[in-house]
Amino acid sequence: MDKLFANIIISLIMLIVAIPEGLPMTVQLSLAHSVLNMNKYDNVLVRDTNSVEQIGLITDLCLGKTGTMTTEEMKVVNFYT
Repeated sequence: MDKLFANIIISLIMLIVAIPEGLPMTVQLSLAHSVLNMNKYDNVLVRDTNSVEQIGLITDLCLGKTGTMTTEEMKVVNFYT
């Protein structure tokens, strides 16, 4: 029964994608489905679905150790070209 339900959902999504006006709705549905899977399998709670799209646009991520977390001041210590 679960496989039948999954196939019906996929066919419905393919039908909606074929219509250009249904594209924004399809994006939101797939995003909501991904957020539910992230909560179910990875224990990641997403409160705002737009944040998932925004985090996908990140190209560089700079992280530090306790210095940036405690003082909340970021400064460049080394620079390599």
